[in-house]
Amino acid sequence: MRGRGAFCVLSTLRDAADDTYRRLREVKAAETKKLAREEARNILEAFIYRVRDLVDESSFVEVSLEAERKAIKEKTEAANEWLWDEADTAATRELRAKKTELECVRSYFTVVRGLMGWSRKLVKHVSTRSAEASQRPRVIDAFNVVLLAADAFVSSGVTNNTVAEKRNELPKYTMDELKALAKLGADAKEWLVATLKAQEALAKHEDPVLKVADLKRRAKEIDAEMTKLRKKKAPRKPRSSASTSTSTAATAAETEVEEPTSITSSPVEEPTGGGHKKDEL
Repeated sequence: MRGRGAFCVLSTLRDAADDTYRRLREVKAAETKKLAREEARNILEAFIYRVRDLVDESSFVEVSLEAERKAIKEKTEAANEWLWDEADTAATRELRAKKTELECVRSYFTVVRGLMGWSRKLVKHVSTRSAEASQRPRVIDAFNVVLLAADAFVSSGVTNNTVAEKRNELPKYTMDELKALAKLGADAKEWLVATLKAQEALAKHEDPVLKVADLKRRAKEIDAEMTKLRKKKAPRKPRSSASTSTSTAATAAETEVEEPTSITSSPVEEPTGGGHKKDEL
């Protein structure tokens, strides 16, 4: 009986613990859901205020049309009214969808030349125009610095090749490598001149053709090519014929050591006896 009673107590305690854990999980899930909804609401509200201010900024006005700004303002005001009327009871996904809708404000215009419908995401596109316009001069300057560095690299490489040739040495860079780098820089320079001319012909509210991302990409390609050449190991200098012959002669002199000839001659002894006697005078 005692064993059965203890088992019942343990079972009851286990069920109570499971129920407690379940309630804690539900409370935590509800709290997480609440925080996510509040965060989505705050993000939407902040975005509405940011767009309101953005539309009136001079940099934004310069790169947008009046019709575009009007469409953005109308959509922003509608989103603001919805925020105060329905956001408190709206689900998280609705709040996020409303922000996405505002980000992707669409306005339809007529392109006079083609008489075609034209749609664009106004907030994103106009903001991109503004960012491109402000960053472009600085990035072009940096791009020109890379072009100058490539020209200097090629010029220095050609000079070093000439010196190496006079010394009968192998150059670090081949002429094909230097020509490839020179062509890469020349193509980039030609592209910059042509694209910059096309960009200057555009109005500020038109989408750019000379983009910051393209400038950075081309500059990175040139810089990567120069870095690869810099890391290239220089060829070993060949041993000159004079030093080789000198070394060979020295080696031969060291190996060809003559053994000294040791001549040991016994003193000539005069015969004492048994020899021929001198005739006495």
